Amino acid sequence: MNNRVRKTCSFLEKSVRSLGMHVERKEKEAAQQLVRRFNRLVQSADLIREVREGRYFARPVTRFMRKEAAKYREKVRRERSYY
Repeated sequence: MNNRVRKTCSFLEKSVRSLGMHVERKEKEAAQQLVRRFNRLVQSADLIREVREGRYFARPVTRFMRKEAAKYREKVRRERSYY
């Protein structure tokens, strides 16, 4: 397993632990069924999306940047309306 996958797996593992999600093996349950049940639990909790969003820090947008973006959008709209 390469280093990048190992880091991602450890990150997911920590996230799952912090949310208190765990699945215990039932009697006579195959390992694949256990993994499938765990995957269903994670998907129903929408955990993958949250983990992916939290992977990188996103700086909060300042008021100045919002104003600049609005000016740019307005400029583009005006240019498009002339054609």
